Amino acid sequence: MGEAYISIQNDLNKRLGLLQEAEALEAQAKVLRDRASYNNLDLEIESVHKEIFMLLDKVDLLKKLLSLAFSLFGDVEEKVLISLHDYQNCTFQGRSIEMIEKELIDLTKRIVFLCDLLGQICSYVGHDYKFMKVDSIFDFNSLEIGFEEKQINYCAICGDAKYLDLNEDRYSCSLNCSDLEKLRKARKIKVYESKFMIEDNLHR
Repeated sequence: MGEAYISIQNDLNKRLGLLQEAEALEAQAKVLRDRASYNNLDLEIESVHKEIFMLLDKVDLLKKLLSLAFSLFGDVEEKVLISLHDYQNCTFQGRSIEMIEKELIDLTKRIVFLCDLLGQICSYVGHDYKFMKVDSIFDFNSLEIGFEEKQINYCAICGDAKYLDLNEDRYSCSLNCSDLEKLRKARKIKVYESKFMIEDNLHR
């Protein structure tokens, strides 16, 4: 009976020690999580936002130039057939169509990269949602498909969208609404793909 008692007591002591160690590790983990989730990158995030907005303006300008090319050579809704000579020599504001498309690829790649970087920040510090507007959203959840009014919130860091019921608390907005719209627009951008088929290449 004495040996059984000692064995049980030793086992309970080990368990107590493990629980105390676990509590200490959990407290340390909480401190580390708090450090990881603390956002001390406000200035850096603002700098990335400014670069994204500048890139968006350039993309919009280049797309307007391309729309002129589409009107000359084809339909914007489908691939436009063009000769290599025209592709490389037909210019708009000093840029050939080839140059415009190459620049669009570079700019959109940069925007996608920066948006991914902002998304990574949010994965650590959490989203910073701000109320944007109330709008009618297509509702797939109810039995009868229709529109439902929701409050739309955009993350002020990465532009992610969150839709809440009208009776839920609104997140106060410290950012310019147009900036939130730009972030959302940037988040939707994909790397540009050429809208032209080079006629010379089709014969090779």
